[in-house]
Amino acid sequence: SIASFRAISAFLNVMSIMGLYFLSRLFFDRRYALFVILAASISPWVFQSSRVGWESPFVPTFMIWGIYFLLRSHKYFDMLVSGFLLSCAMYSYSPAKALIPLLIFPLFFLKWKHHGLKIKSTVIFFVMLVGASIPLVWETFGGAYKKSFEDVVIFSGPYLRSIGRTNSIFDITAVFFENFMVYLKPDYLFFTGDFNLRHASQFAGQLSWLDSFALILSIGYMIQRVCDIEKIEQMRLRSKESIFISFLLVCIIISIVPAALTHTSGFQNALRSIGSWPFISLFTGYILWKTTEKWKYVLPAVVFISIIFA
Repeated sequence: SIASFRAISAFLNVMSIMGLYFLSRLFFDRRYALFVILAASISPWVFQSSRVGWESPFVPTFMIWGIYFLLRSHKYFDMLVSGFLLSCAMYSYSPAKALIPLLIFPLFFLKWKHHGLKIKSTVIFFVMLVGASIPLVWETFGGAYKKSFEDVVIFSGPYLRSIGRTNSIFDITAVFFENFMVYLKPDYLFFTGDFNLRHASQFAGQLSWLDSFALILSIGYMIQRVCDIEKIEQMRLRSKESIFISFLLVCIIISIVPAALTHTSGFQNALRSIGSWPFISLFTGYILWKTTEKWKYVLPAVVFISIIFA
């Protein structure tokens, strides 16, 4: 039935939100985790992808749980599960074939900063990830998926010729950055979102009102942090948090790359950047967590905005 197909997508997004809770708890307290799942629960990406029966919701689900097991410990079991789940994310939806490999370096950098690296567990992770992904790589570049792959990538010869470009590195780079900037337009982020009604309700941008509110708060919070003179012990904590926030911002940028590597006739495709919403929710949750501790008016505003937006 239609309901059963939609129920699969809804279930996957619930699993993603649960995964974000446990992932958040690896770094900060329960209060932070609750703000993260609040942001995720009213994300326009989650709302829309929970209402249609399609494959894209598998990507954040597999990705979030894969990241959780990767960062949780050095145990061999965790490394095997992480490698397998991240490979599953790549099988789920084509843009994840680019997203997951690009995330590997920032993920291991964060793991190194979080509790170090161990050679054996790292090798086990990569053996599982690469081994499980070999069929996918083979079919993408030389098998059943090769034609569909060539039809959408920006470095495809026919596409470049159709827009009056060559296959030079300069032209391909120029097309990539043009596509990338399309995903940073204010109307896409804050007002209408994706123009395709299958991908967005167009009630709001791809960022929820709560995300936008957190973005405004982050400016004031950064100004205050720069001006504050704190103790050395607090400075170390601030450094740890800065690494985490830098990681989230890098991952948000990386999540747009798969979409920018494909051509969509100048329009955004929210599904191809679906991997970005978990990192946006983690960022929004962090800003709300920190600012509610500093400014009393923030928590009532968060409650009001969330209820009205929902």
